[in-house]
Amino acid sequence: MIAAKDRAKFVAASPRTSPEKKAEKQEMAQWMLVWLGDPALFPAWLEARKRVLSL
Repeated sequence: MIAAKDRAKFVAASPRTSPEKKAEKQEMAQWMLVWLGDPALFPAWLEARKRVLSL
């Protein structure tokens, strides 16, 4: 999981990555950081994130 987070951050930072892909990879890295930081908090954070994204 840590390698996947690092890869997502690497791709997001690349100047060759499209803006759409950058946004996708940044979102992926954020999800993984929350999960790695506190797996018990992740379900509540996920619900809050879904509400924010649906606005």
